[in-house]
Amino acid sequence: MGKIKIMIPAFLMCLCYMLNAFYLRQGHINGIYQNTEYSDIWERNCKSTVILIDDAPLSHHAQKKLWQRNNKEIIEKWDPFTKECDSVLFVNNNVGHVEHKEDLDTWITEGAICLNGAVGGCISWDDRLFYVEAGDPTWKDFSHLNTLFRIEKIHSLGFYFKIYFKKNIDMEENPHSIII
Repeated sequence: MGKIKIMIPAFLMCLCYMLNAFYLRQGHINGIYQNTEYSDIWERNCKSTVILIDDAPLSHHAQKKLWQRNNKEIIEKWDPFTKECDSVLFVNNNVGHVEHKEDLDTWITEGAICLNGAVGGCISWDDRLFYVEAGDPTWKDFSHLNTLFRIEKIHSLGFYFKIYFKKNIDMEENPHSIII
């Protein structure tokens, strides 16, 4: 009987923590950074917007709600979608140390997001949460990305957006994982 009295509160605490971590934790924008660089893939200049998130939600549903709650302000203030190659990347605000000093002079390196040194360090590639791109609602060829991302299309503010939720991605095995 004594073990049950201990197990029930412990179970309820774990349940409350999971509920908070996956569904109630809303996430807050800590900072927004933007850069325009030439893309070899698109053969033109593309705008990259990186949004740092504190207390990032863990579930894809809560991440989608984070975008829907903030998209109007982001679009009006930052105008992140001027060309079809532009994208927005949401990342955990987990700034770490820099492995190579020259990485601070780059926007995104092979394994880190350095934002040209604007945050005083780099963010690990593993701290990516999801990407958002404005897109043609008829675009349906997800075949080359299906193993890398879970993709949803949503309609908001008169636009169609594709949201790429990160799965476990190995950069060496999946070179297409660099969208931004």
